[in-house]
Amino acid sequence: MSYKEPPIPPPGVDQQEPTEVTTDTELPSPEDIQPPLVQVEPRLPTLNDMKMVLELADQTISKPTGVAENIFVK
Repeated sequence: MSYKEPPIPPPGVDQQEPTEVTTDTELPSPEDIQPPLVQVEPRLPTLNDMKMVLELADQTISKPTGVAENIFVK
């Protein structure tokens, strides 16, 4: 036995108005959504190796031992 009428809500529940069913389920292309700047592939410059020499002010220290934090400089 099947009931062919719309369901009857329980007492105290407000009846909602029927909503329209969307028939268009195809997602839009990201090209339609994104601004032109996002669509362009970025051109990054090539990175080159750089050689640096680190000279310490105090010659008694031969190599850096760590990272100094919270040091006030006059």
